[in-house]
Amino acid sequence: MSNLARFAYDDRSIQWSESDLQMAVASLLRQLGITFAADMNAGRRSTRRGARLKHEGMAAGEPDLRLYMPGGQVIFIEMKTMRGKLSKVQRERHDRLRQLGFEVHVCQEPTPAAAQDFVLGLLNLAKKSKTV
Repeated sequence: MSNLARFAYDDRSIQWSESDLQMAVASLLRQLGITFAADMNAGRRSTRRGARLKHEGMAAGEPDLRLYMPGGQVIFIEMKTMRGKLSKVQRERHDRLRQLGFEVHVCQEPTPAAAQDFVLGLLNLAKKSKTV
């Protein structure tokens, strides 16, 4: 069960999971009417299932969230807990996406409220860059 239903989003005494942070951000994006999608790379699966997903196009290291913005802009967000670290595959994938001209951000915040604030900041920056 998620900690989101049991504790305040700004409670720093809780060891929030990456899933908790991502669900809080997803909730915010829905409230704001932002079109987004999550990547389901995480999780244990059999070798056979992993091979099938790779053939279907799943790419290792893909960021957790894709935000589809006006003007064809896509913002990628990788969610991490304060203890989390990017894997080598994630660093390589994020670097490749940046080389292609995409924004890739790592949201590593202590609470769901802070993660939501981080994403609001990204959205405000995206809005400002379109008006200049």
